[in-house]
Amino acid sequence: MKTILSLVFATLFASLLFTGCKKGDPNATFQVSFFTSKANGPLSLYVDGTYKGVLPYFAQTPACGNPNTDGQLPITMVLKSGKYTIEGKDSLGRITSSGTIKISSCTMGTFGNLGGQSLSNTGDCVIVGLFE
Repeated sequence: MKTILSLVFATLFASLLFTGCKKGDPNATFQVSFFTSKANGPLSLYVDGTYKGVLPYFAQTPACGNPNTDGQLPITMVLKSGKYTIEGKDSLGRITSSGTIKISSCTMGTFGNLGGQSLSNTGDCVIVGLFE
């Protein structure tokens, strides 16, 4: 009986090991696009404390690489797998949206501190929205 249980346990463990999500490629790169759904005033984007530009307004989450109705494109950059601190600052320099995004080939997510963030992806295209 012990042998059968051991065999069943070993088989179950092996199947979980090979079908579960791996850690992911730490050198994987992603095309990450940022936008805001905040219509009333500019929102500046900071990634890991570095200014990246003023976020364009989109009424809805844009498709990867698509412009808004005014022809503006989201702020797009290539980021490697990892965690990044993101902040949106209003015209007075006040942080109105902040959080952390985690991107990898295995898992993606956003963890907000202030305001709101959204994250969606299709393959190596990641779209991040910031709002109040």
